[in-house]
Amino acid sequence: MIKEEQPKHWLLLGFILGLGLLNKIGVAWLGAGLFVGMLLTAQRIWLKLKWPWIAGAMAFVLFLPFIIWNLANDFAHFEFIRNATSGKYSSQTPMTFIAGQTLINNPATLPVSNESVMRA
Repeated sequence: MIKEEQPKHWLLLGFILGLGLLNKIGVAWLGAGLFVGMLLTAQRIWLKLKWPWIAGAMAFVLFLPFIIWNLANDFAHFEFIRNATSGKYSSQTPMTFIAGQTLINNPATLPVSNESVMRA
């Protein structure tokens, strides 16, 4: 996206982030990471243009129905998270949680991902 400098890529990013937010709110961390990454690198010049801001607005507009639904339903999502935290995960130790996440995410890829992290 940065190499080709084409605005359509920013629009695609906004669309993907918006749809991703409807699936998992954790996608907001991806958006925040991209923003901070641009802010702390030479890519901050993009923030002077309208395209990243349009992408952010696009993601927000796509996510807006979820926000409105939560407002209308007494923040039911927060209740869901609270219940999951107090019930589903409360009996797990940090090690059992990490072991479970490793199994869910295919342990065969662990050497590949560790190698790429070590190179970075």
